[in-house]
Amino acid sequence: MKNGPPEGSLTEYAREIFPVGHVFTITGEETTYTIEKGEMASEVASQFGLKINRVVPIYWIKGMSPGRQGGYHPETDAVYVFENNTDETTLAHELVHVVEYHIPPTPQLVSLWERVKQVISESSFSSGFFAFNFMRNIHEFIAEGKTRPAFVEALKKEGLYDEFLKETNYIFE
Repeated sequence: MKNGPPEGSLTEYAREIFPVGHVFTITGEETTYTIEKGEMASEVASQFGLKINRVVPIYWIKGMSPGRQGGYHPETDAVYVFENNTDETTLAHELVHVVEYHIPPTPQLVSLWERVKQVISESSFSSGFFAFNFMRNIHEFIAEGKTRPAFVEALKKEGLYDEFLKETNYIFE
């Protein structure tokens, strides 16, 4: 058995990698989407200081998805970025999920997340915008703390950022 696809290939042996032009729908949405471009996460991640050692496709999608700019799909181990994505923060956020999603959180990290949910409030954000995504689950907490400047600022304001870095360091080593 081969060890993997050729460098830069959008073909993979363990699962199907969709080609440019592939058309699909998302459950619960009526919109049809088309893959415009495909890249490998391992090649893109380095610009965000991340290391990905497995084949994970990034699909650039033609079509706007209501309420989302992109996403990491752990079941297919793929990143999707929609054309309504307006900043690199979304891509960085989803690439953090690629790195962290399959690494179990330590009890200390879960404890920190529980404490952060109690401490962080609207007054923690200088912009007045409460970035609530970190409350959804531990994965969003990790990704927000690595990629969202407003959330990082809130963690710093509440004296929790250094602890966040300490408790997530094992994930990104």
